[in-house]
Amino acid sequence: MNCQEALKLLYDIIDKETSDTDTARVQEHLEKCRNCFDIYRFEGALQAFINEKIKQDISLPNVDILKSRILSQIDGIDAKAPASDRRRPPFFRAATALALAASLVLVVGAIALLGGFFQHQANYVPLRESHLSVMKNIGRFQNPSATSVSLARVSNDMNCSPCEEVKDFQLAGGLIEKVSGAEVVHFVYDNDSQCVSVFVAETDELKIPDEIRENAIKVGDASFFEHYCRNCRLLYYQTGTVVIVTVTTDRDIDLLQFLPEVEPI
Repeated sequence: MNCQEALKLLYDIIDKETSDTDTARVQEHLEKCRNCFDIYRFEGALQAFINEKIKQDISLPNVDILKSRILSQIDGIDAKAPASDRRRPPFFRAATALALAASLVLVVGAIALLGGFFQHQANYVPLRESHLSVMKNIGRFQNPSATSVSLARVSNDMNCSPCEEVKDFQLAGGLIEKVSGAEVVHFVYDNDSQCVSVFVAETDELKIPDEIRENAIKVGDASFFEHYCRNCRLLYYQTGTVVIVTVTTDRDIDLLQFLPEVEPI
């Protein structure tokens, strides 16, 4: 097996996706080829680093800490290298450190973006999709029995009183749903051309994402938190132990007027 063939299988081996035969052939090549072995060791360490960061809170390490970690890794590699390999000029070691530092910073930055994407998918997309499903089939909400149960749930357990109508919008109905694992009461308002979703849940089921708390919209003593998810606008509000999220695809609709009245406990 030559270097090109070994490197083609390198990432599959790191991900444990090769056959035993291919793994044995590559390992045999790595024992003979120092260059391929160094690439394999670096890529393996990088993959382990990525996996560790994904499991943790996504954050960019302090530059000094990152620098220390990089130099420690290089020292470890140098210590294991043959004496002939350790007699490299100083600029080679410095260049290696800079290359490794740049690689790790880029990786952490990419992971941060990836983490933000997954947070967005988890926090906002389920509510958006639930609202968009109403626009395709509002009939499933027009069930008097389910609506009665939904109204009783928010009234008895959360002290909420949804409006029957808001300007030219009428309450079409309500359902108790599971949205991304959270139990919410989903009310829908309709005026034949547009619709607004109102999600009501307790704080132990649905929370306001931390990343939107920095930019609060103040109305009197109340704070509201806004987020845009593609073609949907979401407005979050919390009072006591109740979280309310209003959602629409029409950015000109005043979502504040759809908030249920909440009696203090």
